[in-house]
Amino acid sequence: MTGDGRPVEEFTAELLAGEVFGPLGGVVEIGAVNATGTWRRRLADVSLGDLLDGRGAEVDELLAGVRSACAFDSTTMSIAWDLGWLRPTT
Repeated sequence: MTGDGRPVEEFTAELLAGEVFGPLGGVVEIGAVNATGTWRRRLADVSLGDLLDGRGAEVDELLAGVRSACAFDSTTMSIAWDLGWLRPTT
């Protein structure tokens, strides 16, 4: 308990990964819209897969940095995949 009687929140790798990968997915979505050459597109009309095909190496480098900085293991890193924004769209 904290000094004011609130329970202390226990941090887990999964909780922290969600806090990192959720906003990072938003960055990828914005990049996908920007990659179309116009901001007048709906997210539903753009392909994250197209963005990831062209910038996959950069995304991999970014994820490697997150893994290193946060000391996430492979299981925790798989949360990014589970959120869906790394999966190619068809």
